Amino acid sequence: MRGLRIPEGIPASNTGELASYIASNHHLPELPPAKEVNENGISPGDIQMKLLAKIEELTLHMIEADKTITRLEEQNRDLAAKVATGKSQK
Repeated sequence: MRGLRIPEGIPASNTGELASYIASNHHLPELPPAKEVNENGISPGDIQMKLLAKIEELTLHMIEADKTITRLEEQNRDLAAKVATGKSQK
């Protein structure tokens, strides 16, 4: 993601890569699958650290998505103004 410093240990994957990973593996990257947790258990501290990392990763993705939406809204307003100006000149 541009302009954001991704903390160490948090992948800078895009949502397409993430969707592909989840479709293939049926769980989030860096988190164990539910079957493994059910069979082997997981330390509460370990899962808490992993979940906090996922929250941070999702927050960074959300910030980047918000920037993209804002940029696209600005482009849309600019294009709408150009279309309106072009119609009024005819």
